[in-house]
Amino acid sequence: MTTSITLFNGRLAEAADLAPLAFAGFAHFTAMQVHDRRVRGLDLHLTRLREASDELFG
Repeated sequence: MTTSITLFNGRLAEAADLAPLAFAGFAHFTAMQVHDRRVRGLDLHLTRLREASDELFG
């Protein structure tokens, strides 16, 4: 069985926390899977996010 949780600033996220972010306009959404307190390919994930932010915001 797979359990999925979403955290927002270190606590369980609620719809009211996430809705403003989903509709904010200029933003990036990113997600990753954490297994045993580790993220596979975290360096690649952060590089893609940094490059996308540079492209969007300069």
